Amino acid sequence: MRKDMTDLPYPYREAVPLYFYPFLSPLTCQADAAMVHNFHSSLQERKAPDLDRLIYIHIPFCKDICFFCGFYRDAIGHGNQEVLRAYVESLKAEIKAYSETEYLRKCKISAVYFGGGTPTILGHDLMDSLLRTIHDSFAVEPGTELSYEGEVRTLKDKDKLKVLKALGCTRVSFGVQTFNERARRLSGLKPTMADIRECIDNINEYGFDPNLDLMYGLPGQTESVWESDLKKAIELRAANIDIYDTVLYPHTILFRQRHKLKNELPTLSQRLTMMEMGMRLLVDAGYTQETIEDFHLPSKGYKMKRLVYGGGDGRSEILACGAAAVGVLNGYSYRNLTPQKYLNWWENRKLPPELMYRMTDEDFRKRALVFFPKVLELKKECLPFGWLEQYRPIIDGMKDRQLIEETSTSLMPTEKGMLWADNMAMEFLETREQRKIWKIGH
Repeated sequence: MRKDMTDLPYPYREAVPLYFYPFLSPLTCQADAAMVHNFHSSLQERKAPDLDRLIYIHIPFCKDICFFCGFYRDAIGHGNQEVLRAYVESLKAEIKAYSETEYLRKCKISAVYFGGGTPTILGHDLMDSLLRTIHDSFAVEPGTELSYEGEVRTLKDKDKLKVLKALGCTRVSFGVQTFNERARRLSGLKPTMADIRECIDNINEYGFDPNLDLMYGLPGQTESVWESDLKKAIELRAANIDIYDTVLYPHTILFRQRHKLKNELPTLSQRLTMMEMGMRLLVDAGYTQETIEDFHLPSKGYKMKRLVYGGGDGRSEILACGAAAVGVLNGYSYRNLTPQKYLNWWENRKLPPELMYRMTDEDFRKRALVFFPKVLELKKECLPFGWLEQYRPIIDGMKDRQLIEETSTSLMPTEKGMLWADNMAMEFLETREQRKIWKIGH
């Protein structure tokens, strides 16, 4: 079924998805020694307030690079343990440096997330060492959400699953993207269906629920293929299913192949239909929609994505550790050094941020506004009375296009609006901010 393309609320949908706000520009946000010193000093001056707080640990290495992947990562062979070991030592130094500050000592931790890249590319001994450092450094209460991402060929390793279970991991996740063999081949997805089945069996054996990612808009993926992908994930009773659009990031293999694969890439009409289908089938199967991308079974929700998106009120904190990791902490937004610079960072720095910005109260309010289409609601009580009125023309315009609903207490995207969440978020950005987001066409 093709969507009616005569009444689109925006001229394009190929906007880079927004994951962080405010944006950190290499041109204006370089973290010089004085700024890093001020940031470090500010962490010694007071205890952290009682806010929701995520610890995010970034492992930016993969064995293979999928054709569509636009995340910050490097390809690295499994045999290069020397680099991985040096990286983990640098991570442990960063974790300990933060844990020794007055701000983070014994502070509230809402969730811990290991992402990448491929965190399970680490050997089980390095995984054990890193997890123990987290537990030794922070007050991570038993039962706290602790998530570990993996790729099925390394996540299926029973020694690694044993470490994760023993050290308090509450959920593991991995990307399937599609179960269709042809679409997998065109997307550079190397794990076989046998690898996926073995991984799920081993995850279940160690008492974990499968949590998986699916993508729509991949080359060779028709609407019927996408429907089959969704139904297979539902049949597995995955606790969480995240669905993502395929974005043609300029530095990816898929972007370079876009003309060759023109007839294989789903059209905008097809992708909108796929997104609608995903939301409908998952909700009909008993899943709750937590954010624009995340769906979970009853009592199986997880906090990480919502915390990254500001927690609903724009105030959640992210202690981000690892190369190129992006955090929000004690009023600062920062991004760490790239992998090449990150190794042995402590030899001449107090902390490893490379980009940094001192946030204002206005930035935190704007963070809540920008991300409300993605967390599905903005409660007006979290903002000063009357503050939203400066955005009244934008809000009313979205209402006129049936993209949002407004009540006396909140703003919420409609089902139509959910198809355009990133476009809606971009409308709230100033022109100078929009220039940092590029358009990508199929």
